[in-house]
Order: sequence, then C-alpha cells, then structure tokens
Amino acid sequence: MGESLVCGSDIDLLVEFEPEARIGFMKLARMQRELTAIIHRKVDLVPQDGLKPKIRTEALSGAEVIYAA
Repeated sequence: MGESLVCGSDIDLLVEFEPEARIGFMKLARMQRELTAIIHRKVDLVPQDGLKPKIRTEALSGAEVIYAA
C-alpha cells in the first residue's frame, strides 16, 4: 500500500487480465461495485494496459502482486 493512503480515501487497484478474458466496461464496473460493497470503501480498478503514460512508470514501480492465478 502506498504512503498516501489515508482514512476514507479510495483504493486504486492495478489489474491485469488474461488475454482471452473478455472484460468490458460493464463487467469492470460490476467488479468495482462488488469490491466496494465487500470492503466498505470505494475501489477503482485500473487495467494495466489503460495506465496513462504520465503515471505508468511510477505506478508500475510501486506495484505489488497480491493475487496471481
């Protein structure tokens, strides 16, 4: 977790899906809502291939794998 995590802040999770997975906007939004409901905190899922170039290097350097299937 980053040092910028404060009480009440949202949680940004960098996600990467298998190439054959068909995760569209609606499915991603549903996953975000489900995670938000489970942990009672707003969750933003950010696909790795959707990272903005401006923050890509910093985000990837601080990334930590928390689940791999």
